[in-house]
Amino acid sequence: MVDMRTMLSRAVMNGVISRVGRGFTAQVRRELRAFGRAQWRPYAQLRELQLEGVNRLLSHCVRTVPYYRRMHVQGLLPDRIGRLEELSQVPTLSKETLVAQGEEFVSSTVAPGALLPRRSGGSTGEPLHFFITPHAAAVMAACEHYGNSLAGHCVGDPIATLWGSRFDNAPPTFRQRAARYLSNITQCVVDRMDEAVCRDIVRRLERQKPTVLVGYTAALMEMAAFLEDRGLRPNFPKRSVISAAEPLTPSQRQTLERVFGRSVFNRYGTREVGLVAMECSYHRGLHLNGHSLYVEFEPVAGLGDARRVIVTKLFEMGMPFIRYDLGDYILGDVSACPCGRGFPIIQAVRGRVVSNLRLPNGAFIAPEVFIVLLDRQSVREYRVVQAADYSARVEIVPGPHWDDTMAQHVLRTLHGVTLGLVEFRIELRERVERTPSGKLLPIVSHVPSPVETAPLAWEAIRAA
Repeated sequence: MVDMRTMLSRAVMNGVISRVGRGFTAQVRRELRAFGRAQWRPYAQLRELQLEGVNRLLSHCVRTVPYYRRMHVQGLLPDRIGRLEELSQVPTLSKETLVAQGEEFVSSTVAPGALLPRRSGGSTGEPLHFFITPHAAAVMAACEHYGNSLAGHCVGDPIATLWGSRFDNAPPTFRQRAARYLSNITQCVVDRMDEAVCRDIVRRLERQKPTVLVGYTAALMEMAAFLEDRGLRPNFPKRSVISAAEPLTPSQRQTLERVFGRSVFNRYGTREVGLVAMECSYHRGLHLNGHSLYVEFEPVAGLGDARRVIVTKLFEMGMPFIRYDLGDYILGDVSACPCGRGFPIIQAVRGRVVSNLRLPNGAFIAPEVFIVLLDRQSVREYRVVQAADYSARVEIVPGPHWDDTMAQHVLRTLHGVTLGLVEFRIELRERVERTPSGKLLPIVSHVPSPVETAPLAWEAIRAA
């Protein structure tokens, strides 16, 4: 039996209630329909459409975006290409460049205040503040709906998420509460998962009975361990589990399917560009988002057959990203899926590895705690390294306003979040060490985990 909230959410999202569903929601519906059409187009036709999108973006950027205008004058960026392969001659864009010169990427055609602020904490530990247009926000929302649909979710049906930090959630306004209710999403914050938190999540989700459960891989595994240790068989989700934001290993997939009794789907995306790739029901690989993104894979010397993921956002004209380096790698070839979709598939994504800080009582602290907490201080970079005895050092590259007051605030907050079970110390550094793949991992824990965790990027590449 369909509950009232689901009926109302379906009505709004499908435009039945026009006065509520107009504006942003109407844009999302249009973009979602466009995704539905694009996924079945032949691959050759998709490439033609991507070429048109790239040329439209290039023309716009060399005319209106200061950073790209300078590249064009220097002969580094054309205003048009004849083949998609020619774009590989353009230098890649790094997160460091965006952090240092962010204002130079904003188009002169955008009115002040028209852009929406966004922030990526991600798995690199280097927060990036950027902007998107309202249209881009609608496209990215449609991306998420499309990805969920591949796992059996229908727009308006209940969905639950296991992610987020308490520090990242200011008290919602009435409008935000209404939007959350109408979207039929139950968000469960999982920056700390102990027995009480897990029991509360189970209680909430048993009441909501979500169609799909989306979460960080580590959070889903913690929930699975909680349920299995107590012999509990959940009545959720009804259709599928989506693992996101962290690598998913075969044994983790098996564990989640055994505990939840549903198919598990892998998803890959970032806050900066949205959905990059998503599994379909054939589970042969992850379908690339060939509608709103143009994705390239660039070989890197010394990393064997691993290739770096480079993304161009075809839909963002306010603060465009051309050949943005996500810092991640794929292994294997790009191929077609037997499902018949024109979006090609890739195999495992490497490099986006996130560790958790372990507590002696078996709970863990998610990286989002550090991402949000340290982003609000004068911190340029950071890394948390936990020793086998559970103690941890917080390595910080201080910003210009860092002082002892901030240091004491960070230590007090972390002491409270970890219930006083972990001893922290702060070490100021000029630079935080990277992995051999060039990525900055926010947390490196040497405490043995009670559940299987994915290997670090370099070890994963070498072991594959």
